[in-house]
Amino acid sequence: MSSEYKSQSGNGNPFDQFSNLMQPAPEMFTRMMQPMLSANASMIEMQSKMWHTAAEASREWCEFVSKRLEKDAQFMEQLRKTQTPQAFMDTCTQFSRRMAQDYQEEFSELSRLSSKAAGGTSEVMRQATESMSALSGEAART
Repeated sequence: MSSEYKSQSGNGNPFDQFSNLMQPAPEMFTRMMQPMLSANASMIEMQSKMWHTAAEASREWCEFVSKRLEKDAQFMEQLRKTQTPQAFMDTCTQFSRRMAQDYQEEFSELSRLSSKAAGGTSEVMRQATESMSALSGEAART
């Protein structure tokens, strides 16, 4: 390629002496690009894990909301059927306790999924750092 550059440049070009530096050899280019390609692959893997966990969390939340809406509708039906103030209060108390427990369990599950996402992301970053260190050490030896 450098000979093509020289033939196209004409006589007296002050950059002719540097033409061999302008077109790096394929193996040199590959070595130069390897850290960036590795980092890019790591980013794609990390994003994939994050999006997968986000989809899991979204599905979990939608299922929870669906179940809670059913329970809310049942609660209204139960309230309609109460005949005494005591029955009304008992129904409200049971509903409130169950609702608090459901939300506590759901937030625990969402927290677990968040931890899973953070763990997966940090594992990818750790592996990427190790591979980049290995590539840096290899580049320093060459």
